[in-house]
Amino acid sequence: MNRKRTNRVKNNKPTAKDNLVQISSAVVYGLKFFSSYEETTSKRTFLKCKPTITFDEEKLYIDYTDCLDGESISNTQNVFQDLKLGSTFTLHDAVYQDPTNNIETNLSGSYIFMGLVNGTIVKAINETISLPTNVTIFTKNNFTRVPQMTVTAVENTSSVYGIKNVLGQTNKFSFVKLGVEKDYLVEFSGIENAKSFKVKDILIQNDGSEVLIVKEKVVNENKFDSPVVVNVLSPKKIIEENEKQVDELKIIEDVVLTKQMDRFKTRTEALAKATVYRCNGYHTGIDSGVQYYSPCSSASNLEIAKTVGVKSTKPKFMGPIPLDGYYPLYYSADAARDASPSPSLVREGETTAGYHTHVLRGRTFYMPNGLEKDVTFFHGDYYDGILKEKNRAKRVEIVETKEEGVATPAIVDTTAPTTTPSTTTPVTSTPVTSPQTTTSTTQSSGGSSYSY
Repeated sequence: MNRKRTNRVKNNKPTAKDNLVQISSAVVYGLKFFSSYEETTSKRTFLKCKPTITFDEEKLYIDYTDCLDGESISNTQNVFQDLKLGSTFTLHDAVYQDPTNNIETNLSGSYIFMGLVNGTIVKAINETISLPTNVTIFTKNNFTRVPQMTVTAVENTSSVYGIKNVLGQTNKFSFVKLGVEKDYLVEFSGIENAKSFKVKDILIQNDGSEVLIVKEKVVNENKFDSPVVVNVLSPKKIIEENEKQVDELKIIEDVVLTKQMDRFKTRTEALAKATVYRCNGYHTGIDSGVQYYSPCSSASNLEIAKTVGVKSTKPKFMGPIPLDGYYPLYYSADAARDASPSPSLVREGETTAGYHTHVLRGRTFYMPNGLEKDVTFFHGDYYDGILKEKNRAKRVEIVETKEEGVATPAIVDTTAPTTTPSTTTPVTSTPVTSPQTTTSTTQSSGGSSYSY
């Protein structure tokens, strides 16, 4: 009999672990697992009165009956009146010096609270302090400072499951540094609590220790000095949501930074822009939950700097200038070459194209090549205003002739060498005893010549 063979289809349905992403893994010390949690509070006295302390074997009485300060009495009652019997409190600053009887001791330490009498006397039991022999009363005047007391009381004890990292958040492998967050899974191996726990909350204690409050039941276990393998896992859904939030924040951030000028993502960028505005420091702002950095120490200083502090974009003056009869002189070779009508012209015996140099008063100046000597360039014989006069537009000279008796305009080329125009009128000789001549005189006024 032949059996019909069937192919089994493998079930590829994803498991719960397939939906997890491992964040980190490490071997960790200093862990304690607990199934109950105590909430404690601390109260401290702020007294202005010194007490008289009386010992009766292990019992003692801290007496403030002689205290006349009402606030001190109220403070003592506030700290001790609701404290449970058997609670522990600490006495501070109780240094005692009695030079008359040669007694010096320190009563500071921990005591067990046994009651408050008349609101002014604290009854307690001493279990830690060694007292001087045959001394039972310590009077208030011999305490060097005002003793104070601190009470630590358990407010509430509840069934809470958790894991405590005694080494604290500063440890290399603390929960925080391993990336643990709320709703992540923390997996432990090689111990009684070898399973995964979902994190409900992360608490940082006053002493710096970390506490993970978890959802699943925990067995009390102390692994302070034992290595424990810890894996931190995150649901893929949380990773995807976090990435989505990062993308959304990036969009908001881009909008905030581009909404207005002079907003930057980093302090370094803002300080760099402050150097452009010639102002000091930076200031911050928050827009749509995004913090940004801006140059200058405040917004008002930024507005001032934007109007008066920006470096000028006007080109630097490079010439031309006259100096010691030389003209035109420029401060750079490029400026002189740009001013040259023949930028590629090299003067005989020189190598520079478009310009040549002059050293005047210990500094090198540059003069364009290709100019006309004594017209557009001068070597020692230029005086301020000469070039201006020589290149001025052609002027009109008014010439008055004797025959016409009227002024006649005449075009005069002022670039030609200047001479003083004069006119001589011939005189017909007549028989006289002595010859007569006419002298021609020229007057110049306001740039026009008159001959008569």
